[in-house]
Amino acid sequence: MSKNCTISRKNYVLSQDVKNPHPDKRCKNYWLKAEIWQKGMRFIVEEIDLGICFGVEEMKGKIGKRLSKVGSSSDNYEHNNKDLFAALIPFLAEEPESVQNIMEKNGFTYNSDDFSVRFAEKLIKDGKISLEDFKSYVVRIENDIQEDYEKESK
Repeated sequence: MSKNCTISRKNYVLSQDVKNPHPDKRCKNYWLKAEIWQKGMRFIVEEIDLGICFGVEEMKGKIGKRLSKVGSSSDNYEHNNKDLFAALIPFLAEEPESVQNIMEKNGFTYNSDDFSVRFAEKLIKDGKISLEDFKSYVVRIENDIQEDYEKESK
């Protein structure tokens, strides 16, 4: 699936506990099957071009939403999972920008013990760079990685 299908991407946090409309008690460690989604769970919500994401020419320009739980490898699409969106979306509050969510929004793993992460956080805290500067660097790095990947796959 092409990453170029993303129109916008924001980090959100669950503002209260939410009852799952389709829990499955047999699954103990899968967030989608939990009885209650816990306050504080973090998500990324993206607006996507469904035609580009799924490679269907007739769907190009049709906008949908993709929701990913931070730390989970599964994506959930609005058109496939309407009950999930209906249950969660009203209780998602946008997270303020931070080094952590900027990295996560751009596909990087955030590790607070990582030297480069601590270095970036210290530079921002000390006023040496702004959070906006950091964000632009992360986006440029992600774009460079995407371009390298596309060149290698040709």
